[in-house]
This record gives sequence, C-alpha cells and structure tokens, in this order.
Amino acid sequence: MFSAQAFRIITRLSKEVSAEEQKFLECDQQYDQEFQRSFQDEQKYLLEKHIFSNEFKRDKRVTHRSIIKKQLLKKLYRKLAIKIHPDVSGRDGSEFNVVQSAYEKEDGPTLMTESLKHDIQICPSGNDITDMMKDIQLRRREIENRKNTLRWVWGESKKNDLARKLIRAALQIDEIKFQRWQRSRKR
Repeated sequence: MFSAQAFRIITRLSKEVSAEEQKFLECDQQYDQEFQRSFQDEQKYLLEKHIFSNEFKRDKRVTHRSIIKKQLLKKLYRKLAIKIHPDVSGRDGSEFNVVQSAYEKEDGPTLMTESLKHDIQICPSGNDITDMMKDIQLRRREIENRKNTLRWVWGESKKNDLARKLIRAALQIDEIKFQRWQRSRKR
C-alpha cells in the first residue's frame, strides 16, 4: 500500500518537473534568440580573434537520461499498453504512440505522466522509489545548471550597458580592444 501511494506522489512530482522542463525550454529558446541577436558583434569578434565560447553553442535540449530501472519502465509500459493500445481500447493510436516512443527512449518521466493521466498504478520496490526520487532531483539540478549561463543572465537582466559589459567580461572580451575592433569595422 505504501509503495503504491509513494508511486502516486512521485508521479505527481515527476509531472511537475516535466512542466518545469517545458517552461525552461520555452524560456531558454527565447533567451537564446535574444542573446544571439544582442551579442552578434561579440560573437563575430570572438570568432575573428579565434576565441571560442561555449555560450554561443545552441543546445536546446534538456539532456537528461532517466535512471529509473528498465524493469519498472517495462511494468509501466505494459500496464499502459493494456489500457490504451488501439486494438484493446478502440482509441486512435496517438496516445499509444507517445507511450511506445517514451518506452523506446527509456523516458521514465513521460511514462510516469501518462500513467497518472490514465490512472495506472504500480507498487514499486523501495529501491525503485529511491531511483525515481533521484531522477527527479537530477532533472531539477540539470535545469538549474542550465540556467547558470550568460544567456539566462542576459535574458533575466535589465539589458542595460552594465549588464552587457559584465557579459563581455565573462566572455573574456577586453572592452577596449573590442571597442577598437568595432570602430575599425565601421570605417
């Protein structure tokens, strides 16, 4: 009984983290576009001077690999398949395709969210519960780590001259040399 209740709680937490990840990706995409647009000259300067910065790399995914055991994912998948497979449920295959894709990718959060949506419950072991909680913590930590980038600093700043100069300093751009370089390009 305890593990079924713990599973429901963890599944809800996983769903919340999935929503956080989605919101993060939306903001990250917006901040990336703003950053790329606002720091075009700085990027050209860095490229011309053969100074490379990871800050301009476009990595839009949250690159988390679930640590939930395959055995638990298989249990979730089977219970979901029994309930929503088009041959059994008479529904179209779109929901099942989401579940099948999540299972193939070992995407525990999606399987857990789908199990919550379809009122699927399992009784995981204590170790499974621990793994699921670790997975949630890792996902949250990954979001926070990805927020510690200059594009997030810029995206959440007032976008004034001081913020721009601080970002240039973080990019290791010498302000005086950069200003000279900009003037030479305008001639």
